[in-house]
Amino acid sequence: MSIYNLCSFSKCRTIFSLEEKTCPKCGNKIIKGKQKFKVDIMIDGKRVTKTVENITQAKDLNAGIKTDVIRGEFVDRRKDMRFIEVWERYHNAKSTIPRMPLYEGYFEHLFKKWENQFLRSIEPRHVELLINDLRRTKTKRGRNYSEATIKSIITFLSSLFNYARKVLRQKIDNPCDYIEKPRETRTPVIPLSTTQKKDLMIALDEYKDNQVSNMVRFILATGLRRGEVFKLNWSDVDFEGRRLLILQAKSGRNEVIPLSDTALVVLEHQKREHGDKTLVFPSPKTGRQYNNFSKAWNTIKKAAGIPAATTIHKLRHQFASDLVNTGASLYIVGKLLRHSKTETTKIYAHLIDETLREAVKKIE
Repeated sequence: MSIYNLCSFSKCRTIFSLEEKTCPKCGNKIIKGKQKFKVDIMIDGKRVTKTVENITQAKDLNAGIKTDVIRGEFVDRRKDMRFIEVWERYHNAKSTIPRMPLYEGYFEHLFKKWENQFLRSIEPRHVELLINDLRRTKTKRGRNYSEATIKSIITFLSSLFNYARKVLRQKIDNPCDYIEKPRETRTPVIPLSTTQKKDLMIALDEYKDNQVSNMVRFILATGLRRGEVFKLNWSDVDFEGRRLLILQAKSGRNEVIPLSDTALVVLEHQKREHGDKTLVFPSPKTGRQYNNFSKAWNTIKKAAGIPAATTIHKLRHQFASDLVNTGASLYIVGKLLRHSKTETTKIYAHLIDETLREAVKKIE
């Protein structure tokens, strides 16, 4: 590490030793009180320079950097990245993952205010404040953020920091490692009764848009997520092998599931109506992928007289319930629902208990 004079002539800016009184390149004389100094440092084989106004600042800076380097605490601020820079790099690298549209929403609505902050400046207390704010904030639909959603938001934030550390080589701590993670409380699944399911089937038969009805029937027969049904192409369907390929599933992998007779009947009907399209369930208005069909689903629910809280995603739970009623184990249920963790499948454990109790009653 060294301290040098810096030539004050704007077209020169040569650095030279403190002993010299004139610039060796342009001949510019040093004027006491108007000179500048440059501290020159080599860190990890790279040169870092700092310009200061007087010799006292230069000496203090030089001494301070020497101490930080010895302690291993020196930080080259030129390498520090802002939140927006990390997000852009992460977004470009992970643009194809299934959850990216969700993460884009998180960034736009929750982390936009952090975009100019250096990652190093974001501490555990900031993450805790974010969690507390989320628990008090209403969503666009006027609902409270669930603990599952808050957990998902913090998982996204944590993945950004991990990406910055492992891929972008940022020497920072992940603040999410030092907080108590939101705990997702999984409520037991309450399936539709036999009567409710029968009424639902009648409502589907009578609904004006047969394609919407077929999407609901297909979810009930496969347990697919709504988004997976929306983006399903005919090239993903293997009629002969009775299999369905799910590209870029929630896990980020391509997954294959078997198809039941009921699911195949729905697909064959769709093939007759929309076999010339790319999508299995194209939007009748645009011919492109559906974004939502909540309005149609609300109409069907009302006609069937099933609880208003029965979301499209809960039809996936109904599929799991129907599997349990046929005697399927939690292992099989988890495999067909493509759960990555066995804990997720445990929400259906009480259904198996009820099935066993009914079996015992028959013996009595």
